Amino acid sequence: MHHKKGLDGVYLKPTKDECFAEFKKAILELSIDDSERDKIKIRKLESENSELEKSRIEIEEMRKRMDELEYGSKARHASYAENMLKFRRE
Repeated sequence: MHHKKGLDGVYLKPTKDECFAEFKKAILELSIDDSERDKIKIRKLESENSELEKSRIEIEEMRKRMDELEYGSKARHASYAENMLKFRRE
């Protein structure tokens, strides 16, 4: 839109990167070929699955560490030593 009163500088002037970011959001809907649409969906699902798998592994490792701290040999020895100190004080 061209205005005679000099309002051209008031309107939004997005950068190429901003325009592409918005276009990228609609690529799936703009795709005509179903196979391309399916490929995009598959890549997205694989990425999400990979992130979930990483999170699952991280949670499992944390559980193992917690179990080791609570029930492992170091915890048993610490608990034993603590009980022995209480016994000696009494």
